Amino acid sequence: MRFPLRLTADLGFTLGVRSLGFKRNRPVIAILTPDENLKTRSSIVWIGGREPLDVQGTPRTVNSLAAAGRHVFLPTTGILLRRRIHEFQPSPRLHLTIRFDGAELAHDGRVGHQGAFRDALESVRTARLSGFLLCAQLVLHASSESAEIERLHGELRDLDLDGFVISPASPVSEELRSSVAALRRRLLSRRWALVSSLLDSVVAPSFAQTTATQIAPRHSRVISAPLRSRSREERVQAP
Repeated sequence: MRFPLRLTADLGFTLGVRSLGFKRNRPVIAILTPDENLKTRSSIVWIGGREPLDVQGTPRTVNSLAAAGRHVFLPTTGILLRRRIHEFQPSPRLHLTIRFDGAELAHDGRVGHQGAFRDALESVRTARLSGFLLCAQLVLHASSESAEIERLHGELRDLDLDGFVISPASPVSEELRSSVAALRRRLLSRRWALVSSLLDSVVAPSFAQTTATQIAPRHSRVISAPLRSRSREERVQAP
């Protein structure tokens, strides 16, 4: 899969500028809920909330951010996506991000909806036919499920997704941290592994502080700043 050129350029520029000591207060990835003020200094936005598609105004927020030149990741279980996909506008800056909490049985149980896994797969196919960029977020809940996540990754690759991120479920133990890092090394390209690491500050803040120095300066607020000093953009939690 090919990492988006515009995202490559913007991400590289942001991290390069920060490494030189400029714009350290600008978040690498801003976390916004659908009903929040859309003003953000970050070029990459992750839409937060348990299920953003439960919020009526999500499409308007997402379309506005993408039109303003932001790279937007919209995470969703996919259950509602086929019903609402007509409200979104395909854009090279919008990544519909389907979350998978394991293989079919585990995913359905964790989402609390029988058939959720199949809904997610159908949403992938629908979004692809509609011309959207697609990303899968694979969430590892236990080290013992690493092989299951690896098999799932192989199956999803056949659907011609544009990218993958691998995230740990909270709470994050040392063993889970090591397993996630190993999966990223084996399965992800260097750039998607970087995006996954940046998102650790969203899905698992405690994990982010231990991996920050591998991808950004220690004083980068989004990745390695103490939790007590987060800005509003960084405090919003993703699902």
